[in-house]
Amino acid sequence: MTDVVKSLPIVDNIDRDRIRVQLLYHNVFRQMRKARKEFKLSTNECLVLNGMYLYSFLVKSEFTINGLTLFITYYNKGRIRFYIDSLISRGFVIVHRVQTPIVYYRLSPSGFNAIRTMFDDVDVINRKFCEKYNISL
Repeated sequence: MTDVVKSLPIVDNIDRDRIRVQLLYHNVFRQMRKARKEFKLSTNECLVLNGMYLYSFLVKSEFTINGLTLFITYYNKGRIRFYIDSLISRGFVIVHRVQTPIVYYRLSPSGFNAIRTMFDDVDVINRKFCEKYNISL
């Protein structure tokens, strides 16, 4: 026989900033929907493109496959290479320079545009989600 699970009380002293971060994480696929449809990208391509943007903004303006693999960490080098090749063929990433045997890449203006499209309406998406479930932050 199983025990009945008692419901836990909702804590009044929740960290609102942490809830906002979790809300962003929860709605990440809704945020990408517009860019996925407009630019015909897969969710994984969007995630890698976002990783490229963050790496370019926070670490260096250009990146290598090794650097990106260490930064993103949820894909191995083979998958990163696959997504970079895919994004190059679509014009979102460009080869910036080749210093044999290392190839340096940069985001193209189309890549920056896709990132902007992904995150333009983050607040709107989160507000709609909160209104739907009657959540106030």
